[in-house]
Amino acid sequence: MSAKYLLHPAGNEQFHWDLKAANAETILSSQMYRGKQGAETGIESCRTNSSDDARYSRLVSKDTKPYFGLKAADGEV
Repeated sequence: MSAKYLLHPAGNEQFHWDLKAANAETILSSQMYRGKQGAETGIESCRTNSSDDARYSRLVSKDTKPYFGLKAADGEV
């Protein structure tokens, strides 16, 4: 199984998505979108920008666990 995007309704006509690794672990979660089309556009942006290493911010949480953020071409996380 390869990685896949899962789109979820979140009530009030909002949606968000998760990117799941081949082992079913969530490796990226989106913001909330006002509508399914917005969330689908977010998935396409992730597909486009995730291949560019410069788009990632590598960070460490307060409890010293590593995590990352992915930015679009306009700098939006």
